[in-house]
Amino acid sequence: MSSSLVTLWFVLKSTVAFLSCIGASMIIISVLREKKNRENIQQRLIGLMSCSDLILCFLHLTGHLWLPTYASSLSPNGVSGVGNDASCNASGFLYALFGHTTLAYNDSLALYYLLIVKYNWTPRKLKKIEVCFHLIPWSYGLLVAISAAATVMFKASPFSPYFAVCFPYPTAPDTFFMKLSITNLYLWLIAILFNFGCLLMVYLHVRKTEKKSARWSNLNSGHVTLERTRIVAKQCILYFIIIAVPWTLVTVNGFLGFYGAIFNKPLDYLNDILVPLSGLLNSIVYFRMRYGRLRKDHPRAPRRQIMFAIFRDTLFPCLFRNFEFQSITRNDGLDLEPSLHSEDVATPDLFDRIRLSFLRRFSSKKDKKKKLNASNRSSTQSTGATGGSWKALKASGVTTINKNPSLQGADWKKLKASGVQTINADWKTLKASGVKTIGSHTPTSELSFKVNASDRSVSTMNDSNRGLTNNTSERKSVSFLLDSERALEVHQELSHSIDEECPPDYTGEVLDNGEDQEDFPGNSGEESTEESTEEEENEEEKEISGQDKEEDV
Repeated sequence: MSSSLVTLWFVLKSTVAFLSCIGASMIIISVLREKKNRENIQQRLIGLMSCSDLILCFLHLTGHLWLPTYASSLSPNGVSGVGNDASCNASGFLYALFGHTTLAYNDSLALYYLLIVKYNWTPRKLKKIEVCFHLIPWSYGLLVAISAAATVMFKASPFSPYFAVCFPYPTAPDTFFMKLSITNLYLWLIAILFNFGCLLMVYLHVRKTEKKSARWSNLNSGHVTLERTRIVAKQCILYFIIIAVPWTLVTVNGFLGFYGAIFNKPLDYLNDILVPLSGLLNSIVYFRMRYGRLRKDHPRAPRRQIMFAIFRDTLFPCLFRNFEFQSITRNDGLDLEPSLHSEDVATPDLFDRIRLSFLRRFSSKKDKKKKLNASNRSSTQSTGATGGSWKALKASGVTTINKNPSLQGADWKKLKASGVQTINADWKTLKASGVKTIGSHTPTSELSFKVNASDRSVSTMNDSNRGLTNNTSERKSVSFLLDSERALEVHQELSHSIDEECPPDYTGEVLDNGEDQEDFPGNSGEESTEESTEEEENEEEKEISGQDKEEDV
């Protein structure tokens, strides 16, 4: 390879590794920053896989700094670094650890998608086996790295003259590490086949679900579930392609080198670019969910503006808070994949569950205390309605004043226009002024006695807004009809309690629900006095005539 091509290849490899470091760092920041992401199993898997991917890409970016300083004739690959044997062993150990951990984490992610999509596992059920998702990748990486370190076989790879990374490679084919390397190649193959098997099962399940949904095309809920399943399955496929393609080429090239003694150098050059490219591609797949949701929320925003906002707000969230277009809000959950279950995706740990239970108990006690205080205030208002203000009169149970029988309800503006100017608290004068409803406050249901103007009958009806008296003996649910003579007797029985609640002379303002406040002059003028005296004289005459009739009988 000419020097110009070598320079171009080295610049390209370094650029790809640098971009992958940025992409992996963005994923880690996004997972750690938002609480919803930290509580999600899939986000934790992606975050830890990105951690190992970040170190792997960093080793590819700075590989020549770890190589020993060889003489030109003793260099195994023609490349002389600036390090020593200890730095080469350290970088080789880290490369073996995090390279194999990244591959195994992709298998854990594929198994997660299989259990979610095909077997319909809930997050609560997956929480029980989440430890295995993390334990197996790290155990596999540590096993390979420790085995390689025990044989002290880290050196610059002789496969490619410009690989520039310390890699575990055996010197003699009969050594123990030679057999271990071949075994490791088979483990790579098993991991790739397992990942492919999970992907195939997810694909077949989605295809089967689509055929079933075509028969029931009228069910909108089924379409929504199918669309979510497609999104999750597509994420699974993309993550598989990113890891499986370069590691498949590495495995095939390794088998060719060990068994066929034929090593494809162009294929190895391609692997040197594809392996560190995984961090960048994973970040693109990861931020697809946020990009799609932002495109839906801001359809007029250009695509480059959304992509730049995601990059800007993820890496530098504190420097660009004053920008009009923000791609991130705290705990927004835009990076989460759609849930395929009715349960919440978040699976809080034990400490969060204890804290939530304590907050629920504390809030329930606080709500009960508020309700008790509100009931005490309402009872105080009803019992304290002894003043002459209209507020106290209305709180005591006078809900409707209607001088004109054709008017309906407590329309105060119409009543004022129809001639109601004076409101007296005495029962007889209130009756003469047009009071048709008197409330009776009860703890369970509030009753109001309504006097009809035509047949002078009294009936009880529910009134959930106002109450009149607090006497426990009068708090009974009764419903009866009275003739004209019986109505007068009921009025006389209630007059004592009304007189206590509402004095005959008062001034105040009318407060109606949802309407403006209007001042009613509370004068005991000539019109009200004349009407009340006439009404009293009429009732006295009726009582005298009634007594005469009883004497005649």
